[in-house]
Order: sequence, then C-alpha cells, then structure tokens
Amino acid sequence: MTRAITIDPGTRTGKRPGPRPLTATLGDWKGGHLKNASVNFGIISGPNQSQKLPSVRTDKAGHATVTYSDKGEPGVDVLQASFTDGLEIHKSNRPFVTWLSG
Repeated sequence: MTRAITIDPGTRTGKRPGPRPLTATLGDWKGGHLKNASVNFGIISGPNQSQKLPSVRTDKAGHATVTYSDKGEPGVDVLQASFTDGLEIHKSNRPFVTWLSG
C-alpha cells in the first residue's frame, strides 16, 4: 500500500518572528484520507533546528496542523513531516521557510 504525506503550503518567505502554520495531509493509495494518524513535524535544518515541534493527530480529512515561530535569527528553515503505518516511515516533501528580519 502506498501512502502519501505532504506539507502545505510549500516553500515561502515571511518576516520574523511569525507565526507560520504548517499543515500535513495524509492520503492512502485509494485517494482517501488517513484519519487519527500521529504526524511528527520537524525542522531538519536552519536557525530554528533546535526547536521541538509537537506530534499532532490527523482530523477526519487527513490534515494535521502545527504553528511555529522563528526563535533565532533570520535564515532558512527546512521542514519535514513523517508518520508510520507500522511497516515503514513515510516522509513528506521538504519545504523551505525563509525568515526575514524587520
């Protein structure tokens, strides 16, 4: 079974400190949505890499949303979401969030 996870909106730019919402959408191989799945969000590089983002459960439409703000200096964060179906870990696209000063 192929499962998909994507983060929307994708790459974007904004003024610090934010906040910025991140929404992951989980789908199954039939085009349906995965509800009540635990999604892990992470900042895999950038000025906010040390910031821990929460795990969130998907709603009935397969969406899980977190909000995060810039805690560091201007720069570019690379984000990723993931979940497991018990057999493998599925990883999302890697959007960039560019934080501008002022």
